[in-house]
Amino acid sequence: MDLTILIKQNNEKAFEQAFNYYHPKLYSFLLKKSQSEYIAEELAQETFIKLWKYRNSLSTEFSLSSQIFRIAKTLFIDRLRKKSLLYIALSNEDDYSTLSMPENQLLDKELSQKINTLIGNLPKTRRKVFLLSREAGLSHSEIAKLLSISPKSVNNHITKAIKEIKIKLVNLSIFLFILYNLLRE
Repeated sequence: MDLTILIKQNNEKAFEQAFNYYHPKLYSFLLKKSQSEYIAEELAQETFIKLWKYRNSLSTEFSLSSQIFRIAKTLFIDRLRKKSLLYIALSNEDDYSTLSMPENQLLDKELSQKINTLIGNLPKTRRKVFLLSREAGLSHSEIAKLLSISPKSVNNHITKAIKEIKIKLVNLSIFLFILYNLLRE
């Protein structure tokens, strides 16, 4: 039987089998992209966590491999976006890498919390569509089918969500700049 179907049916053995088979390939892919063993391992773990968390949203129309790598790619892109937002916020200051590890972790945690708050404040359907796209890695057509809406509606929800988040991120970058300066005092 297909691993995708078994995982959708909450079969932990199938999930473990998928993990054991795809993890080394996924790790290599992410290591090549990130050039960091730590980031590659962290994103690989996050990918499988999301795969299990959103197992009911898996599509039988696409291979399990493509869905796993789509989730990983989305996580990698999200990580790059978060880092670039931080660099924008700190653009007139010393390099982010000069911060100590606890300061780095504090800024990363604060940034993640703020972005999650922004996403959490989106209207219910828009938030659901956005999370299915960005966190579960589903395509517009998969989301449309899952939520019984048109692909155009999915696209509109995602476009509006991104626009709302971008507008609010201006304030977030100012907040991060202030936080950074407080940490340096």
